Amino acid sequence: MRGYRFSALALLLVFAGPCLAAVDELSMNRAGVEELMEIEDGIISRELAERIVKYREENGPFRTEKDLLRVPDLDPALLDILMLEEKDGDLVYEADTYVSMPTY
Repeated sequence: MRGYRFSALALLLVFAGPCLAAVDELSMNRAGVEELMEIEDGIISRELAERIVKYREENGPFRTEKDLLRVPDLDPALLDILMLEEKDGDLVYEADTYVSMPTY
């Protein structure tokens, strides 16, 4: 019986793991490269995440979507998909507003 419990727990963790890593809410001003890449299973590529972080470090925080559009090679369609929200001077992604699309 003990082995069965261990196997069931291991199986649960394997299948639940990706769900546990999902991002529910994320500040575009505090997120690192890895966190940005976790948004909806990788809709943001590593290259774009690195450009977002670099731009933010060099130019200050994103307050509006227009600020984020200044990131080199950021496709405006990505903002339409993510539907970011402005909250208290911050730009925030919330998972419940996501619409499925390809990686950018």
